[in-house]
Amino acid sequence: AGSVWFGSNGCTPTCLEQGTGDDDLQYGSLNEGNNDNEPIHASRTPAKLQMVGDDSTLRPFGKAFYLGMAQGYHCLSLTSIVLFTICNRVFQVVFHLMPLLGAIQFGAVLLYTDNPLKDLWRNSVFGSVDGYQYAQGFNVDQFLWFERDFDNDGHNHSFGQVYFAVFACFLVTHFLRVILWLIIELSAKWMYMGRRQPGRYNYDKSSYAQRWELYQLTAKIRKFSRLNLLQFIMGTPYMNWYFRMNGGNIGKDCCLYPAGADPFMPEPDLVTLGDRTVVDCASIVAHLNTRGNFELAPITVEQDCTLRTRSRIQQGVHMETGSMILEKSLAMTGEVIDERTVWQGGPATMWFRYPDADVLAYQPPTTTGLFGREKRNTKSSIEVHKGSMEDGVTIFTYSSNPVS
Repeated sequence: AGSVWFGSNGCTPTCLEQGTGDDDLQYGSLNEGNNDNEPIHASRTPAKLQMVGDDSTLRPFGKAFYLGMAQGYHCLSLTSIVLFTICNRVFQVVFHLMPLLGAIQFGAVLLYTDNPLKDLWRNSVFGSVDGYQYAQGFNVDQFLWFERDFDNDGHNHSFGQVYFAVFACFLVTHFLRVILWLIIELSAKWMYMGRRQPGRYNYDKSSYAQRWELYQLTAKIRKFSRLNLLQFIMGTPYMNWYFRMNGGNIGKDCCLYPAGADPFMPEPDLVTLGDRTVVDCASIVAHLNTRGNFELAPITVEQDCTLRTRSRIQQGVHMETGSMILEKSLAMTGEVIDERTVWQGGPATMWFRYPDADVLAYQPPTTTGLFGREKRNTKSSIEVHKGSMEDGVTIFTYSSNPVS
């Protein structure tokens, strides 16, 4: 009794945690009804079931937050958390409004400017007002294709001029927003979190969980409406650079989250990705919160590994070279994914093993084309041959046959 079961392995349920045994439970007898023809029901009531809560039922968060038993740091009160959340939210709303409002204002400066700025503008073009006086054949009061109205003499601009003036300014203000977003988020990461280290960080004994919550609230600056600024760099080298700036050890030629992710890697400084690793819409989570016990453990993914859509690896997982986890599969805590193997299921188990590393880098054969140049035969086929059994796993071999 009291055991925890999850998923299946070969149609057999998988037990994650053993129960306490039937000795701790006492069951009532079957109620056969009464004279009032009440329905028959079975009563199975644990003898040691705790019906009234006390301090012993509190998790580490409850001890720190409700009882004030945090050790070595000050646990923020509910009022402080609410105030921080409101201020943070207001700042983020203003932050994402400023590019558009700023573009409108700067666009007005381009088209309509007060007379005192005339000399400043001409100085920026020719170096002096006298230089403007001797300029011939050049209208210094024009910026790009906009006729600037310094004196507010009632010059009317067309809709196209106004639109493109505001649009040009928005490109500049949006670029500034992206730069400021990176500065704010990266600064918050290193200010609140620093470089994460493996270990246990319970809420009542470490400030890690509280600092993480503050960082997560600040990191929401990357979101506006239903969009996320990280969505614009998914699958690009800029995504690799972003996680490196967050402390991640990312190898060369990696492709991270080309189809998005929810969430993106929350602890990149505990993750090592080898060269040419591909992470689709997968989860790489280096923390585990079990009954209030919060633990961090590093995750290592060697070179040429692949995590397919909706797959997930937990803390302490080690994927060896050339391994792959298929869609909707879960690699449990501390699992070692053998090299050149494919795993599938929840929890994931080995499906098959590649015979050698050459299969991972397979290229179709080449033939001689026009002018003696080699061209790749894209019509070649691969035959799969079922081989011997090794540790209960089928070994497959491959052979290529060009199609004429």
